[in-house]
Amino acid sequence: MKIAQINAVCGIASTGRTSVELAQGLEERGHSSHVFYSYGKNTYPHASRIGNTLDRKLHAVLSRLTGLQGYFSYLPTQRLIRQLKRYQPDVVHLRNLHSNYIHLGALLKYLAKAEIPTVITLHDCWFYTGKCTYYVSADCKKWQEQCGSCPLLHIDTVNPTFFFDTTRKCLADKKKWLSAIPRLAVVGVSQWVTQEVSNGSILADRKPVTIYNWIDFDTFHPRESDLRKKLGLESRFVILVVASTISHIKCLNEIKGIAAHMPESWAIVAIGETTEPLPENVIHIPSTSNAVTLAEYYSMADVCLNTTLYETFGKVTVESMCCGTPVVVYRNTASPELVEDGCGEIVEQVLGMDAVMGALQKVEAAGKESYTNTCLEKAHQRFSKEHGVDAYITLYEKLIKD
Repeated sequence: MKIAQINAVCGIASTGRTSVELAQGLEERGHSSHVFYSYGKNTYPHASRIGNTLDRKLHAVLSRLTGLQGYFSYLPTQRLIRQLKRYQPDVVHLRNLHSNYIHLGALLKYLAKAEIPTVITLHDCWFYTGKCTYYVSADCKKWQEQCGSCPLLHIDTVNPTFFFDTTRKCLADKKKWLSAIPRLAVVGVSQWVTQEVSNGSILADRKPVTIYNWIDFDTFHPRESDLRKKLGLESRFVILVVASTISHIKCLNEIKGIAAHMPESWAIVAIGETTEPLPENVIHIPSTSNAVTLAEYYSMADVCLNTTLYETFGKVTVESMCCGTPVVVYRNTASPELVEDGCGEIVEQVLGMDAVMGALQKVEAAGKESYTNTCLEKAHQRFSKEHGVDAYITLYEKLIKD
């Protein structure tokens, strides 16, 4: 088989690493794979960039002005289509397309006309909403019928809109374009998002299935390092936070709350870009795309804090478990289904910082070692790369035969 993946990034961040790992897994099994991506560093040899920085910036400005995400970058998308025609894939696999680089209508119309089997992986909720990547913060269910009067119009963290509410049009267009693709499979990366998309969305009739994101166990495993010594944390209870951007959605409020009340024996290490300065008693490490370095930090920590407001999966959670480190999460969206008994602590979000501090104290009292074996066992049972790649191959083969 020849599989073409389309994603915003290639080889970096969670979706970029997953794209390359799937491509490599396909090649190891005798298949061909090519990744088409928009921006960022890339070391994978079978990859092609879509568009350029100027086009992405123009697309971003137009999207914010009009509310139409995925309606620009027409010429780069036409060049992509020509590349697809030359490559002649058996399946086109769509990942994140809402990063100002794809003319969605042109791409989906081509896939429908060419009758190319197509897979959508839902790394967030954008494919089945009028504009937003997550709607849970507004408790919005409009996507189940028709969008409009969007409660997240100006405050959506990924696709904010300055003026016009075009969400009704965007959802109607997606429904029209996606319904025209005869062989279309939809994959949720967690049971939570699979259930959501099955619950009255424009993709519900495609019978969505769950294929968990996976972890590369060759990279993410317990590692020895001198990080504690370098950071002066040899006798401290270390709380690790990892996020591409630490914000009010990704642990920022919790970091502030813990930092204000934690004992001297505790330390917070936060890895990622920030939307505002962190407290002075927090060790801040700039964002890194080096997976081995991340694994060393996970292994060094006593607990990983991943109290995000919403997740379709939560790769940070599982990467930490693979390194033998328990995780504290909120009981929302996909987070609790990852942290099984013995892998960490699940906190009721409505109970606030007292509950978060209590969960951390519970981990400290029990000791990291009491969680490690269960973390490793559960992670290897459920999040194997081999199992995930095989599941996608089975799905591809079924689509091609149908």
